[in-house]
Amino acid sequence: MPLPEGHWDAWLRLPGTADRRLAPGAHHLGPLTAARAADAAAGRVVARLPYATRGGRLSLRSWLRSPHAEALELSAGPGRLTVTGRLYGAAVTAHAYGEIRAADHAGPACRVPVAPVPEPPHSLAEGTGFTLTLPHTDLAPEGHPRAWAVWLRPAGETGPEARLARLLGPGGVTAAPRPHRVFTHPRPPRPPRAAPVYTPTHDLTLRLTRAFPPPRRA
Repeated sequence: MPLPEGHWDAWLRLPGTADRRLAPGAHHLGPLTAARAADAAAGRVVARLPYATRGGRLSLRSWLRSPHAEALELSAGPGRLTVTGRLYGAAVTAHAYGEIRAADHAGPACRVPVAPVPEPPHSLAEGTGFTLTLPHTDLAPEGHPRAWAVWLRPAGETGPEARLARLLGPGGVTAAPRPHRVFTHPRPPRPPRAAPVYTPTHDLTLRLTRAFPPPRRA
């Protein structure tokens, strides 16, 4: 059934009886995965994850994104993070750029160029590959910790926008039975101390912490 993005509780409604909250059982996720090819061809990404709540009830987390920017590979280095991904539901144009936005502040902090990834001959893969490099040396004002969201603007200011996330493949929603978990990647070298993480909604976030100088030798 069509289901907007969000968290949904599962109930059973029968005539003449009170509604009953469903309990989780064995879940076969194969049909959810098999349907993704058709969704990608339609220019959108649909993902659903059934899970057990803390109270032992069945709930469902759903994602419905068009366009969607899938983060495939992260490469961290001194002062930067390079992201290789795939865009569904839109095309990467010559006006494309990436944005880093503070989670607690409106508007972009900085913009970075986006480069398309060349496709092999006769490739049947859906979507368009892209790569971008995010600098984070100036993202911690006065050394204060802050979380930064990563967005893709494939057609520039006047086009759509897509939050970089990990919904498909290894590490995607079918590989995370606890949607409230935050997955943290290894920290790149200092300064500042930074770590790419996936939030409970599987969105890519760059989390910066206070950078401390190395200890001096006596």
